[in-house]
Amino acid sequence: MNYPTVRLRRVAEIVNGGTPTSDDENWNGGVIWVTPADLRDHHGGTISDSERTLSPDGLMSSSATLVPPGSVVVSTRAPIGYVAIAGVELATNQGCRALVPGPDLLGPYLALQLSSITDVLDGRGRGTTFMELSEDELASVPILLPPLDAQREAIAQIQKRLQRVSDLVDKNLRMLDLLAEQRRSIVYSGVRGELAGGKL
Repeated sequence: MNYPTVRLRRVAEIVNGGTPTSDDENWNGGVIWVTPADLRDHHGGTISDSERTLSPDGLMSSSATLVPPGSVVVSTRAPIGYVAIAGVELATNQGCRALVPGPDLLGPYLALQLSSITDVLDGRGRGTTFMELSEDELASVPILLPPLDAQREAIAQIQKRLQRVSDLVDKNLRMLDLLAEQRRSIVYSGVRGELAGGKL
């Protein structure tokens, strides 16, 4: 079925991040403040914490803005393309942008779609000192927009497939553990046998 393609700006609000000054009163206040480094560890999942936090004063004194849970956070600088869903209300630094989905777009669907086109996002980056995906470039990214029911179905099917892959990985890891244990047992038994036979 053919679904319409729309620019991201038409279906989500783009919220920029910011950083307050280094004054002590701006930090360690419990406001989750996501950076690209934080996103790296949560890429493709949900993010609900950050290495550093802002105080309410720090939030107010910077250009950082709180976005609601369910927003999609994208790293747009150093590097471009990490994607995660906000599990809690949070703000970001200027190396990220948050996308607040409109009524026709589900956050998990948007996150999956953006995760599948990280090369496109990276290719839109510009800069000399470091590559950055500008707000305008991000806003103009084309998004496939099926009806909400189709988005929910896509999310369910993709999550089901990802779970199967995860199960296979777990199974293979367990098999590797068993093989490693068998190898240790063979080596141990072999050494004991050689010792018992007086060959060492």
